[in-house]
Amino acid sequence: MSSRDTVQKAGSSSSRHGRKQRLKSKAEDKPRGEHCKAPAGKVPCTIITGLLGSGKTTLVNQILKSQHCARVAVIEEEPGEVATDGMLAEHVMQTSEDVFEFVGAYSCRRVRGDFITCLQHLHGKSIAENNPLDRIIIEMSSAADPVPAVQTFFAEEFVQRTCSLDAILTLVDAEQISQQLEDYSEAVKQLAFADGIIINKTDLVDEAVLVQVEQRIRAINPSVPVWPALHGNVDTKCILDVDAWSLDKVLDTIGEKFWSDNAAENHHVITCHFIQDSVRCYNMGGQEVYSSTVPPGEEPYGPWLWSAAKQCILKGKLHLVKPNGEKIWVRQDAISVGLELCGEVNKDKFDQWIVGLQEKHTNLFRYKGILAVRGQDAPLVFQGYDNFVRGAHTQRIWHAGEQRRCKIHFMGSSLNRDELVRSFRDCMVECSRGTST
Repeated sequence: MSSRDTVQKAGSSSSRHGRKQRLKSKAEDKPRGEHCKAPAGKVPCTIITGLLGSGKTTLVNQILKSQHCARVAVIEEEPGEVATDGMLAEHVMQTSEDVFEFVGAYSCRRVRGDFITCLQHLHGKSIAENNPLDRIIIEMSSAADPVPAVQTFFAEEFVQRTCSLDAILTLVDAEQISQQLEDYSEAVKQLAFADGIIINKTDLVDEAVLVQVEQRIRAINPSVPVWPALHGNVDTKCILDVDAWSLDKVLDTIGEKFWSDNAAENHHVITCHFIQDSVRCYNMGGQEVYSSTVPPGEEPYGPWLWSAAKQCILKGKLHLVKPNGEKIWVRQDAISVGLELCGEVNKDKFDQWIVGLQEKHTNLFRYKGILAVRGQDAPLVFQGYDNFVRGAHTQRIWHAGEQRRCKIHFMGSSLNRDELVRSFRDCMVECSRGTST
């Protein structure tokens, strides 16, 4: 079946919920939304991800009811437990995954052919009616890989010209997400790609569990906004028109601390003592900062200890040592790695390094950063995912005497921080002692 054949118009005989497609323009009875801030002539698109039962369709209906924009189209990849409100949506369309691969000048990219077909249909209809859409919401399937959908917005010329990716929103079930992160790799990837995360069904857990859930999320995506919610009820002003995939947003998320803090974050050297089936941890001032009995089946100084201690020490770098000064197990399979080094990069070497990472690390989901480039007075801000990366120099320039630095944040799975830091150092022209997080 071709990608065009997979598109079903709501209200047709094959519609899964029997919804009626409203062809009448709503501009007659509702004002155009004042919150639509996509580039001129482009329709802002929001991608919604989440595992089954997280509340994706409930959130879609909440957005539709908010009526920030008069004409909203919804593209569904699979039917949900709750039907999308066809009386509020301008169009409701369903797809079945149809992934195309094409080879560009530098790499092979995957795009969603079914999304392209839907977007072409919606664009053509709005032109024919002379009444453009205000927004498109794309509800992904529970186990969907977000990469092909994201690349559709950057690798396909028609979509680039007519649409803009506003944000990726991910919903999680507060009661289930901790176990799901252990069982499903898709859960980790969806969180890594998210520009905003909604912890739904908060009424099912207590405050302590909510704190643990947010800590798990922060371990994957440290800078992402997180909102607790009940029945997917979130202020849509927070989640719409955020333009999260612009390079300006990279500056918003990591730039403020980058400019204001030239010093490295605090290093926490923790001495751990094994006493009567328990481990007690003390900081350099002799204050106890963590203690626990050793879990069944674990070694006293095993990997569990680093993870447990990090729950109590959320900021800075954590170094665990035994009473004799011997270093305790260091976590290598990180899902979020940050590095910050003083000095400048050679741009050609950096480009080669990024390409090498993309080829070597299939588990590298998303990355962003700010670079000091040799021969350039303005820092370079960039972001990338999978095999796509783009960047631009900022309007701000390095001040005379200012320490030039590079800061990069990686999100993925089983990332080796030592390897990333070591290989990035090879791109540096000038390099003093750097740090990683």
